[in-house]
Amino acid sequence: MALSKITNLSITDDTIENADIKSSAAIALSKLATDPSNASNLASGTVPTARLGSGTASSSTFLRGDNSWQTPSGFDVSSITGQTALTSQPDATDEIVLSDAGTLKRLDIKHIQNTPAFAATVSSATSVGDNSYTKIELDTEVLDSDGTYDNSTNYRFTPAVAGKYFIYGMVAIGAGSGVSNAQQMFVAIYKNGSLYQQAVHDGRNNAYGDTFGGSPHAIVDLDADDYVELFVKFNDGGGSSSNNYYTESTTFGGFRIAGV
Repeated sequence: MALSKITNLSITDDTIENADIKSSAAIALSKLATDPSNASNLASGTVPTARLGSGTASSSTFLRGDNSWQTPSGFDVSSITGQTALTSQPDATDEIVLSDAGTLKRLDIKHIQNTPAFAATVSSATSVGDNSYTKIELDTEVLDSDGTYDNSTNYRFTPAVAGKYFIYGMVAIGAGSGVSNAQQMFVAIYKNGSLYQQAVHDGRNNAYGDTFGGSPHAIVDLDADDYVELFVKFNDGGGSSSNNYYTESTTFGGFRIAGV
């Protein structure tokens, strides 16, 4: 004899499959919640938080695919409205959001700043010999954004970040005593110990003064461990070995060119 209805069935493995349910009325809503009082919530489409996932639910969390409540990382909608203005120079680790071929990504603002950057001067006049390149000992830092300028030992800039850098220098020298006419002056940017670019002033046919200024500048490709220095050569005709460069007219600096 066939049975038309099973009124009570114990499923030993606690699993009900689709084939076991013949109609939408086959299982009472009250059986879907541990507390029968939640049946009305289920019927209205409101599922009790306790029935959804592990962890703590709040207005700032979301239910992840593994059935756990998670706090989102990164930016939320209230963070990116632009309502709050930045009132100071951004830190290097501050971030902006941009689209990388359609994918939003965070970018440290350091990558679009002209750093590392440095500038240095001299604290006192220093003698240079005649007609030979002499490194300028720029011992006073005006700017050293990343701590990459050595102002005490080698007087050089080693950027630690590869890129293209605008490098400049300036030196002015007065001839020593007993010299009636300065002849030539070379102010040179050195890269890794070798001459890279220089400014030349030749006064051998000019008897109107003994002071010259030179200001070379160049765009230099630098790897992280390359370095640049400032040199000067002054030709006074061999009459003196104690020519001085002037503190107020001697400087050396540079910065990374962002975006290239």
